[in-house]
Amino acid sequence: MKRSWTKASLALVVAAALAGCASSSAKPATKAATVTTPKASVAPTPTEVRATDVARADPGSLSTAALVAGINAFGHDLYTQAATGGNVVISPLSIEVALSMARAGAGGTTAAEIDATMHFPSTGRDAQMNALTRDLATQATAPPLRSPAASRDASTPPAAPILTIANAMFVQQGQAIGQPFLNTMAADYGSGVRTVDFTSPSAIVIINAWVRTQTADRIQQLFDSLDPSTKLVLANAVYLKADWATPFAEDPTSDAKFTTAVGKQITVPTMHQTGSLGYASSGKWQAVALPYAGGTLTMYVIVPTATTALASLLAPTTLTQISAALRPTPVSLSLPRWTSTTKLNLVPVLNTLGMHDAFTPTANFSAISPGLYITQAIHRATIDVDEWGTEAAAVTGLAFAASSMSPQVTVRADHPFAYAIVNPQTGVVAFEGSVADPTAG
Repeated sequence: MKRSWTKASLALVVAAALAGCASSSAKPATKAATVTTPKASVAPTPTEVRATDVARADPGSLSTAALVAGINAFGHDLYTQAATGGNVVISPLSIEVALSMARAGAGGTTAAEIDATMHFPSTGRDAQMNALTRDLATQATAPPLRSPAASRDASTPPAAPILTIANAMFVQQGQAIGQPFLNTMAADYGSGVRTVDFTSPSAIVIINAWVRTQTADRIQQLFDSLDPSTKLVLANAVYLKADWATPFAEDPTSDAKFTTAVGKQITVPTMHQTGSLGYASSGKWQAVALPYAGGTLTMYVIVPTATTALASLLAPTTLTQISAALRPTPVSLSLPRWTSTTKLNLVPVLNTLGMHDAFTPTANFSAISPGLYITQAIHRATIDVDEWGTEAAAVTGLAFAASSMSPQVTVRADHPFAYAIVNPQTGVVAFEGSVADPTAG
């Protein structure tokens, strides 16, 4: 496939993710596909059913520049909301894919707010997401087991990077889903339908089993609990395992001082590497580019100077500036090993960023199924960085329930009307009358 973006823009997507599939949006369905399962007990691993005769679309050489810019912009917005002074790891890519799936079934105010909050391109979002995720992914699923670093030595050549992106749709058995939406999920997101029974504890067991499989057991669960009224869960998982092009293992790791965000000095295992690395600097930061094996992924380590806020280091403008300014430079780098895990409730964060309607019973996800609205939006991410490379995983889940509200109607008493004051228990009318002119006595 012809790549329509530079390695630099690809690096920006991955760098933002570490700091922390051929149709357009489905139109409101005129015909719904009813998802059913046999009455037998729910199987631990339900069969995935894909839309009939709909294969994953080939996006060709479609440009994804608008989508990449939006992902990086949202990542910065999210970080500014999620950063509370402790360690933070998020995957803007995972959250954008999950919300893009939901957006494929949205309309009206719901769709407009999602577009604005997620910085989605005005046209071609689904096709661009298909193109980007297909090109980023190196294989279909995450490896089954985590490779122990202890079994390696400096003479072991770096392995090819693994980056997987998986999408899933878990639907309450018997729930009607719009056929155009199912087609979009199959064509642009590579996802079929897994039917579950959300009134049974087995549903969350099935979802969490999928999460573990898609994250190589790095993340054990998505939701802590699901309401029995849940009708649909849309989920995305991103897994990354990448070796450094030059491992830090060639230089011994040693203890060194580290000053925390609150000014406390601690001692931590610190890795060292000396050699020619991509380097850029300004009056506010220094940046080093650490390439992973294979040349398609890079980590930017951005160290602030003086009192520069960390959030400004991840601004899209700063990342673009770094990418353009990097030059091969002799560098002596000291970098601590670290492990970080984040669980983030996206509902208040997205509310703050301007997405409101999707979380209310009046939400418009009619292309999926009338009456659905998002009740939970959860993001979990984890990362390990050591002498050999990086292993990271993220999962994002959106749980939908069906509104019990009747369709909204409008009543305007803007012409003569009648009224009655009634005792509901007996039915007796205490007062009644009519209004022909509200201004008359």
